[in-house]
Amino acid sequence: MVRNVSAPDLKLADVLTISPNPTLSVYFSGLFDQFGWAVVRRDSCESAIDFLRRNRAAVAICEEELPDGDWKSVIRAAGTLPDPPSFVVIGEEAPLWQEVSRLGGFDVLTRPLREADVVWAVASAWHHWMKQAEMHEQQEEERPAIYAG
Repeated sequence: MVRNVSAPDLKLADVLTISPNPTLSVYFSGLFDQFGWAVVRRDSCESAIDFLRRNRAAVAICEEELPDGDWKSVIRAAGTLPDPPSFVVIGEEAPLWQEVSRLGGFDVLTRPLREADVVWAVASAWHHWMKQAEMHEQQEEERPAIYAG
């Protein structure tokens, strides 16, 4: 069962949806129910960035256009964080992929959304994020301890 989370003390969301369209979040919640993923919805750049500053998300699915900006604003802001999510952008054109990739995004979904494509893109992005998190933890463990004295 999907845990639709809005609690302020959340530490990790599996999927953050960034869209002014509440129907899209309901669609994703239903689709990801089979994985038991926690899905959190934010409807603007500002609210998504605020969420990411306080919490972690493995994957962020972001609409191309948002009421107060676009996907680039969110990716750039998230890029300054220690553990940014893997970004999947929902757009109208496939050529968007090059720009998304160049700015550090993971994948692009084009409309009309197809269930198999959505599941594949998000699952792949989630696995990518997990590998990045594991590598980051491993690097932290391998750093030599510095002793003052």
